Amino acid sequence: MIIIYIVCRCVTVNQFRRFVKETKYATEAEAFGWSFVFEPLASNETIKRVDGEEGYGRVKESPHWMAVQGLFFFICHFSVGH
Repeated sequence: MIIIYIVCRCVTVNQFRRFVKETKYATEAEAFGWSFVFEPLASNETIKRVDGEEGYGRVKESPHWMAVQGLFFFICHFSVGH
């Protein structure tokens, strides 16, 4: 069993990538197959997909948060941004 301690501090993408590689850590987004995205950071294509019939939609009380299928840490910088 691996014990992981959570520390409140900023890390770089490369530091987190190394942590994942060394510990085989999987985020909840990877386990669930989707993640929330703040709409101003999403492409028009992503917004259309979220709001379409097959999309997961938005948070009712905070509609600027969208549930994006197939999104997790290592691809979010490439598939969501403008």
